[in-house]
Amino acid sequence: MPVKFCKECNNMLYPMEDRVYLQETGERRMLYACRNCSHKEVAEDVGIPVYRNVVTSTNRGKFLQMYDVWLDPTLRRTRSTQCSQCGNREAVYFMGPVGRNDTAIVLYFVCTNCKQQWSTSDDQN
Repeated sequence: MPVKFCKECNNMLYPMEDRVYLQETGERRMLYACRNCSHKEVAEDVGIPVYRNVVTSTNRGKFLQMYDVWLDPTLRRTRSTQCSQCGNREAVYFMGPVGRNDTAIVLYFVCTNCKQQWSTSDDQN
């Protein structure tokens, strides 16, 4: 979307919805409005998106950045799980939230032999 400027005061115009037009006609229309003066223009380039919010996140993003956790003596160790990569039965594990959801908790495992990482949510998929 190109930047537009006010013809009266040369400040930047910002996109906004014309709510008066919506109430009168029931149709939506976009305006460019100046925040400095009361100048408004009807948008002609409505096919171009004004704003796009692209969310790209994974639950494993933070987990993969942890280095040398298998060396931490304060973390718990288990022999009741098996690494899918090397078959080792010993792993370090710790609990962590699932993404931004603070109510759900997942166990994260790191193999002490090959450093393979997995979680309990991987088993459910």
